[in-house]
Parts: sequence; C-alpha cells; structure tokens
Amino acid sequence: MRHPALLILTLVSSSPDLFADQILLKNGDRLSGTVINQQADSVTIVHQLFGELVIPQDQLADQPVSTTIQKSDPPTLAKVRKPDSVKRRIEAGLNGANGNSRNSDWRIGFQQRGESKSSKHLFESSYRRASSDGNTEENDFFAQLTYDWLLPESRWMRFTRARYDWDEFEDWDSRISGAAGYGYRFKTSGNLSLSGRSGLGATQTFGGSDDDIELEILVGVDGEWKVNGRQRLEFANTFYQGLEELSHFRNLSSLAWIVRLDQLNGIDLKLGLENEYETPSPGDSRSNDFKYDVSLTWQLR
Repeated sequence: MRHPALLILTLVSSSPDLFADQILLKNGDRLSGTVINQQADSVTIVHQLFGELVIPQDQLADQPVSTTIQKSDPPTLAKVRKPDSVKRRIEAGLNGANGNSRNSDWRIGFQQRGESKSSKHLFESSYRRASSDGNTEENDFFAQLTYDWLLPESRWMRFTRARYDWDEFEDWDSRISGAAGYGYRFKTSGNLSLSGRSGLGATQTFGGSDDDIELEILVGVDGEWKVNGRQRLEFANTFYQGLEELSHFRNLSSLAWIVRLDQLNGIDLKLGLENEYETPSPGDSRSNDFKYDVSLTWQLR
C-alpha cells in the first residue's frame, strides 16, 4: 500500500506539470504551463507561478511548441500579469451565555478568492472552539486551497486541491489530503456560477488508530448564486470514495448565505452551515459532524 500511495502523492504534488504544455528555449531550459497564443514573433504561456508570460520567438529552440516548456533566465524575457481580481475577507462569530450554565462558542475564519482569464483560486481556513461549564466540546481547525487552470476557449479546466484538518474530538489528531483532476464550468456568467470536478487523490491521518495513506476518488460541485444586489449564496459538496475499502467514504458539504449590511460599509452578515459525514471508523469519532455559525465578515482591500 505504501508504494502506490507514494505514487499518488507524487501525482498530486506535480499535477500542474503532468497536464502542462512545454516549450524548449535556446539555452536548453524548459518552461511549463498552458500555451494560450502563438504568433509569428512570440508565444504566450500561462505559468503556475509567474502568470501570463510572453516569450519572444528568437528565444525559442527550433522545434514545434506543444510538448514541454521550462524557463530560462527568470522572467526578464516575459511580461508577468497578476490576477485580474483578488478578494479577501475575515470572518468572526461569538455566542455565549452566563446563568445556570456558562457557555461560549466562537469562530474565526479567512477566505481569499482570485481570478484571471487563465486561472482562479480559493483559499479557506477556519478555527472553531466551543465550551460549556468549562468543558471543551468543540476544538477544530481546517485550511484548504483549490487552484484551477482555465483552458482557453473551453469550459474545461484542470485543478489541484490540498487540505489540512485538525480536530481534538476525532479518532485522529490531524489529517492531510490532496487531489488533482479535471473540472467543467457548467455556468460562468450572469448571477449563477456552477462548476463540477472529479479527480484522484490521497488522504493520510496522524495520531489515530489507522494512519495508513488511503487512495480516493473525488467528485464535487461548487458555485455561487447572487440572489440580488445584497444577498448571495456560496455552496460546495465534495464526495470522497476510498479505493481500498469501498465501504469507506466521506462527504463534505457547505452552504453560506451572505447579506450585505448597507449601514456598515464592507461588513456583511454570514450564516454558514457545514456537514461532514464519514463512514464509521474505530474509536470515538463521530460519523456525522454538523456545524453552523452566524458571523460578521470584513472585506479586505
């Protein structure tokens, strides 16, 4: 099991190069990415780190541009373009009671969305803690990054995803997972955006009763609906099917209703719902983990 798992982890970590076009430069270096335009005097390629690069034709080796690109003396040759838009927000929510019982429940989160003509990304993180009469009942953290490479003149895209979870009340202490695959943008304009994705990945837990790496198939859908000028819904659902034990699977769902507060510039009200279901495993961990929160969000410029 260890060797196939290492192979999949290698696939996940190197997935952009597996899917990339490649260009050979005269100095022998190669540049990897997605070729989006080819003219008589230049080639335009989207690089995963440097963005959109324009390579002069006289810097290219005498061979067709389609099979592998790598880079020459960093991008002094190229024009680097940053994402067209990046949106960041901080979220914070707090509930409490002090009477016959003393309860506190608080959550903080951060989100960043970026999008250009050739790529988009979403980073999310959240820490939650709840206690009652001095006893901790919830204590968990997660961070997730999803990066999409948008194929020119197509609704198809390539993606990679990485996630880290820590939960005091699971059978394991922490969990890491990664996946890569293809997606399709069903709806990209108007008030609704909707994408589906599927791929292959791996998950490993630490500090639990079974810390072996598990290979998984990922199938998911995510999107956003702008209800009107003040309200929008963000939603996602991802299903993970284990490949070693077909009886083992997990499903992550999230829904957020966000309302703009006209009186407070840049501050929104958010109602969030999250649920993770995982087929029973040894130990005291829960099969179904449902969470909800009411938070204020601050848009960062």
